[in-house]
Amino acid sequence: MKINIEDKRLYSAIVAGLLIFLFLELFVIAQKKSITVDEISHLASGYSKLKTGDFRLNIEATPLIEMINSLPLLIINPALPLNHQSWLLAKENEFQGQYHWEFGEEFFYNSGNNPDTILFYARIPIMLISVALGLLIFILTKELFGLRAGLFSLLLYILNPTILAHSSIATIDIGTGFFIFLALYIYRKFFNDITIKNILIAGITLGLALLSKFTSIFLIPVYILLAFSYIIKKRTSNSSLTTSLLSKNSIIFLFLIFIIFIIGVITVALGYFVTGFPKYIDGLKYVSYHTDAGHPAYLSGERSKTGWWYYYLFAFIIKEPTSLLLLILFSIIFFGKLRHENLINEYFLLFPIFLLLIISFFTKINIGIRHLIPIYPFIFVFVGRAVNLRVKKQKILAMFLGVLCVWYALSSISIYPDSLAYFNELVGGPKNGPKYLLDSNIDWGQDLKGLKDYLDKNNIEEIRLGYWGKDKPEYRGIKYTQINCYPEKGLAVV
Repeated sequence: MKINIEDKRLYSAIVAGLLIFLFLELFVIAQKKSITVDEISHLASGYSKLKTGDFRLNIEATPLIEMINSLPLLIINPALPLNHQSWLLAKENEFQGQYHWEFGEEFFYNSGNNPDTILFYARIPIMLISVALGLLIFILTKELFGLRAGLFSLLLYILNPTILAHSSIATIDIGTGFFIFLALYIYRKFFNDITIKNILIAGITLGLALLSKFTSIFLIPVYILLAFSYIIKKRTSNSSLTTSLLSKNSIIFLFLIFIIFIIGVITVALGYFVTGFPKYIDGLKYVSYHTDAGHPAYLSGERSKTGWWYYYLFAFIIKEPTSLLLLILFSIIFFGKLRHENLINEYFLLFPIFLLLIISFFTKINIGIRHLIPIYPFIFVFVGRAVNLRVKKQKILAMFLGVLCVWYALSSISIYPDSLAYFNELVGGPKNGPKYLLDSNIDWGQDLKGLKDYLDKNNIEEIRLGYWGKDKPEYRGIKYTQINCYPEKGLAVV
């Protein structure tokens, strides 16, 4: 019996199976990993905003993803240390004091709450957001390049080590990737069908993206570039560029995009419960200050506070599976044969990728490839069309793509569930990762649970420990003395 993959029931079942598999992958990681550095801040901050409507904490982060991740906490109702000095001081001086870190530690460990219970509930929303992002990647790829391409893009997404690592912890990067991708997906629908409904939804989704992370502001020039590209593409052969731009239809079209921006700003204000909107401006000021001042960073044995212009591009090249890099190169080489007949659709994929990469060349905050996650969905869609290439030696091509897929899957499996620490073969794999990158690229303080399991299995009662993170060795029942910066006898764990 011949299987028809085009049968809607069959491919729907395949997609559902892949997404369920993704959720199970994430659930296992979430259970094995203890709290990461940023979770202690994001969750305490998000929960405080939900409970009090006060946006004083962590002004550097927009509130949407923090609050979504904190929603399940309303079920268990953990205590908030609102009388602690960190909460009181943050009201007047969060910009300089960064009191959300102290407040987060107080919330998790000194307020009678169970840290693991909080973490269990808070990681569920981000896992569901990741599943929704996978579905949206499939939908857009299918619309642009067909069913097989959609399934291929989805497969790449659910096996990607970076995606797996950051979809299983309650931080904001995957959520940002989802809302940026959703906003551009809806914006494309507006281009294809200019209706009041699509204008409204496009404005709301833009606002949600802006509420997910300050990085999302880059969508504004992306939207403008796409708008002008659309006008230029639509102009007739006998009209000049100036005439096209100043035509009645073009002016109306640009005015409608202005309306989308206005709706987006209103959505942002509503996201801050209106009265908290000044905190959005304060956050923009802080991000601008932080970006200009820089942040301590590490790259290939060197340290810097101002970073390196090529940091993120280099991190992508060594942290993504080599097979994915080859698929990207393959898709670029055969772009002429594989491109969509309507170039505007290609611009929707390429403009976000190129613009965010260009921005990354100028930022002085070099602390993790996670800051590039917003471009990942567009890369998966871009690469998905590779399965559509038709050549004379089709069997050889099929074998080539098959080998890359197997290689890609093995790369992911080889490091799972420690996906955060993945590095590819170009630098000798994960064991050589610390020679090139640190921070959230490899160790975000997430393995005290694993350390405790190792110590128990090997009957090790006490160690010397050097730990960078926000989990508590004492809470995990780990007996230790702080490691020193000179040779000592005994088992040392870093």
